[in-house]
Amino acid sequence: MEKTSHQHGCTLAAATAAIVLLTAQPSSADSKALKVTGFEKLCETSTALKAVTKFSAHKIIEWHSTVKALEDLAADLKAATAPRNRTRSKQTLALLLWLQKQSRANTNELASLAKKATFAATASAYAAGLFDQTAEIFYSATKTSTSNSYCLEQESNTNKLAAATTLEGCLTAEGALKLPTEGTDQTPPKVDKNKKAYSEANRQSVLGQDSKCRLTQTDNTNGGYVHSHGNIGTVTWAGGYLTFTAGDATATAWADTSDNYDAVPPMTAASKALAELKEMATAGNADTKNVLKLAEAEKQEFTEITTTEADIGYSSKDTEVKIKPETLEAARKIIKEYRTKETAADGLDAARNKERLMEISTSTLAPTTKNGGECPQVTQDDKSDAKKEAECNAKQGSDCKPPCKVVEEEDDKKKCTLDKEQAKN
Repeated sequence: MEKTSHQHGCTLAAATAAIVLLTAQPSSADSKALKVTGFEKLCETSTALKAVTKFSAHKIIEWHSTVKALEDLAADLKAATAPRNRTRSKQTLALLLWLQKQSRANTNELASLAKKATFAATASAYAAGLFDQTAEIFYSATKTSTSNSYCLEQESNTNKLAAATTLEGCLTAEGALKLPTEGTDQTPPKVDKNKKAYSEANRQSVLGQDSKCRLTQTDNTNGGYVHSHGNIGTVTWAGGYLTFTAGDATATAWADTSDNYDAVPPMTAASKALAELKEMATAGNADTKNVLKLAEAEKQEFTEITTTEADIGYSSKDTEVKIKPETLEAARKIIKEYRTKETAADGLDAARNKERLMEISTSTLAPTTKNGGECPQVTQDDKSDAKKEAECNAKQGSDCKPPCKVVEEEDDKKKCTLDKEQAKN
């Protein structure tokens, strides 16, 4: 049967459409594959960025430990030289106030450090996430494709990337995103290690074979970046490290960060935040480290401390106060003796808790003079009923012994209190 003119028209139209579609496909210069080299450097950077979280955690824990050590030294020296135990000299009192001052100063610094550490970890994790996602998308467009369609090409030949092993900073061996892990690390991560890796001198081979990867396609078909239906002419990946424009992909697709990270804002934020955190890398200054030696078991070489009464809160005067090395060494021995004794008894934590209870239970606090001045020296024999009552109140269970006694309160609760009759005897 002969074809009608209508059928001939349809056939011609179909053929014409086919020709149009074929000629509209990407030219050989479009949709280039990319060599994996740049992605390998990107994933090395991602590894370092993920480690910032552990470094930040380490710095916070380290600084908190310093604050805790200062607080414990002050508490133990205060308890060991309490009036009921021995006479507290003016030098010892000055040292005690100095310890408390150092503790407050380091606590304030800890708050500042926590803000810097949190931002450094957040900024670094954000940048690492952008890099990982870019690597994951380009690798996904490679592993599921044929040899004639892929986005990542091996560095040394014109074959598609066979495995994700070279992208291990971003991806697992199976090609899934590599998540950050919890922990601590005292080594500052080298997030700027590959800063110059994308310079003109170091770019080496960037582009792979033509007509392989739709992710780099720039023509106006099949969703290319310059498609007329709303797509933009420039697309960036990895926070700005990779850029594709309306033209063909070139060796300058990777941003040159040799001088700065201006083209990659997430790296600017991460690098700057880590640098500021490293400036606070060591907890405490020389004064703090000097008094931390009070916790050592063996004899130490101390540096003389020079301060003022106003600085340590003894008075409002600017009278100079010197705490001599021999005072510090004597205090070290006192603290060691106290800690050894209390550890052998109920433990240091129990002893410190007992001291806190006694402090808040004592209501007879001597007022300071108008101009400050020394508190009156209290000897071992000066034991008021109020102090004995406070000592009894701090005891529990079998520790409540004469002149203390156990009394029952409401709700069947028991309290250790002073037996005044026995106290007179």
